[in-house]
Amino acid sequence: MKIKFSNLLASLAFLIPSILIDFGVTLASQKAEENDQSELTIDYLKNLPVSDYILGPGDTIKKNVSRDYPELESIVKIGREGTIYLPKIKRIYIEGLTINELNDLLSEAFLEFVKFPSIEVEVISYRPIRVYIDGEVENPGLQTLGGAFSLNKLIDQSDD
Repeated sequence: MKIKFSNLLASLAFLIPSILIDFGVTLASQKAEENDQSELTIDYLKNLPVSDYILGPGDTIKKNVSRDYPELESIVKIGREGTIYLPKIKRIYIEGLTINELNDLLSEAFLEFVKFPSIEVEVISYRPIRVYIDGEVENPGLQTLGGAFSLNKLIDQSDD
């Protein structure tokens, strides 16, 4: 018995959707129906993380006092003591603060010098993480993992 290839394809095309559904795969039409039922609303934008990143020595941050005053933007690295130096407010301790906490505190501090400060702090490079690796591995010892923007860097610090 010979079956034409086009008939075989037509038969398979009819069976494939039911096979896919049996295995839990949804089709595009079903996804569209699901999306209509769960439309995104503006409330989705209010889903902020519960825990923020905690600043520490080695992080590099960009601080902008106000978008109206771009000349007050600066990039600073948090020193080993957990401090940074900012013009006008001098040396300040920020280790252990979250970005939102630092925004609030700097807004208060800059009120003395700037009308309507709108502080924006952004981490532009994260501090490296040092870990000790032991066991049957190629490079045991103290290793430094670069910050989040440089995950590909693994620097052997076992010579320290």
